[in-house]
Amino acid sequence: GVAAQAPISVSVVGLAVEQLVFTEDGTAYVAVSTPFGTGDEVKTVVYALSASGVTKAAQFDDAFGVGLNVGTNGTLYLTTATLDEASGTFSTSVRVVTPPSSL
Repeated sequence: GVAAQAPISVSVVGLAVEQLVFTEDGTAYVAVSTPFGTGDEVKTVVYALSASGVTKAAQFDDAFGVGLNVGTNGTLYLTTATLDEASGTFSTSVRVVTPPSSL
């Protein structure tokens, strides 16, 4: 059978963008954003979760994450929305997330 592992607990301030996504090596990733209108600086942080703990993989300032996906080639992609406060309009970007070199 498969050995049971202790659960990994993540305590961060923000809103999880989506459910976890997993890369081929079994590493889980989650994107957490501070929402617009909270008074905090808007940003999205992507965390890598492994049996050894939690590692910050990337941070995107002034951007709210709306989707985290793994491409067929294993590349992590984060879709973000950025607000132009002067015009009140949003722009959407797809950003590549580089996994941390060590977990």
